[in-house]
Amino acid sequence: MSQIRDPFNNITPTINRGRQVDIREYQKKEIRRQGQGDQSSGYSFSLGTSDAVAPTVDAVGIEDTYLYFDSGSRDSSSLVNVGELKYSINNLNFQQPIDNCIELQLGSFYFPMVNNPAGSPLFYFFRRVYMQITTLPSTQGVLGPNTSQYHFEFDVSTVTSIATLLTPVRDTLYFRQPIITQTDMIFKFFVPNGYGNLNPINIPKDQLTAIGLAGTNPARFLITGGDTIVNMEQPAPTVFPAAPAVPVAVYFRNFNSPDVTLNNVVNVTTGLFVTGFPTDQFTFEVATLNFAALAVNVPCAVWIGKNRIAFQMRFTTLRNQRTNFLKPIHV
Repeated sequence: MSQIRDPFNNITPTINRGRQVDIREYQKKEIRRQGQGDQSSGYSFSLGTSDAVAPTVDAVGIEDTYLYFDSGSRDSSSLVNVGELKYSINNLNFQQPIDNCIELQLGSFYFPMVNNPAGSPLFYFFRRVYMQITTLPSTQGVLGPNTSQYHFEFDVSTVTSIATLLTPVRDTLYFRQPIITQTDMIFKFFVPNGYGNLNPINIPKDQLTAIGLAGTNPARFLITGGDTIVNMEQPAPTVFPAAPAVPVAVYFRNFNSPDVTLNNVVNVTTGLFVTGFPTDQFTFEVATLNFAALAVNVPCAVWIGKNRIAFQMRFTTLRNQRTNFLKPIHV
């Protein structure tokens, strides 16, 4: 019988070969070698050991700043009827602008439900919402037909009677060149129409002004400033009295009557529910409040919970100072 020779039987086995090389130490040495090789690039590495390379004077590092954009803190000049929310970065960032930004990152957030008239397709029929940041250079972003432009595209993954969940298709925007200084951010929201163009979203207002009407029980409020109950109910009822199709949570602020106890009840931070629209498109009532003993009308601010928009955004910036030297990469 012939025997087949094992071609590897003349190789001396090595015991515990993987222990002879510490890959972490190898990586550290390679990082130090690259940092020492070319100081003109402005990059160097400090690993907390005695032989690490100190940063040069013009060293560049990476730093992240997180800002929280809440519609409750938007600029009063925001044109929400055309999908616009304005913010001052200085007000959000301890009176400091954001300089040399190279990347933005955005996560999922809830957006108010908008309803078309009865018999029409869903407002979010195409399951897409687009955000344009108009304070960025026109060359940064995605360009579409008819001069349309956007920076983030969202999938409308959840649709309820009061809100939709927007999830970014791509959560990170990389700039071709650093944005030198950002002092303001203006966001505009759009939905696609049946012709392939983008229509601005008429965002329901989350902030109204009203007057508490003396002598009413249940307590009634008259909306002022030219606004109507359409911000609470869409489509708004046309026959009165009417009740909300779904509960509408409202939060009152600055209701200051002579009755301190009543003020505390109205201004409760946990909110109250609108229970009816008794007479017209400007009036709503709250059954848990009683203004029968109120002698004068009282102005106040009204916040509508379902219309709140809030999201966190990460700004990645270049710094000419020592940082952790972590660099963003495409994944």
